[in-house]
Amino acid sequence: GIDPGDVSVYGDDVIIPVNAVTLFSEVLSVCGFIINSDKSFQVGPFRESCGADYLDGIDIRLFNFPSKKYGYPFAL
Repeated sequence: GIDPGDVSVYGDDVIIPVNAVTLFSEVLSVCGFIINSDKSFQVGPFRESCGADYLDGIDIRLFNFPSKKYGYPFAL
């Protein structure tokens, strides 16, 4: 099983152990949900959640600033 301490939900971000992704995806599919594979990371060292970017568990996002051109905060 999965330790509940290894599971977090922040809005529409769900953080679970990699070994639970397949089953979680299947359950969501049965319930009518679709995972956005362009914004989901389960392979490799990169993860993104709640506006932060992580590489091997280290937050690598430098800063955000508002962008009129794109209409949302732009990250560097």
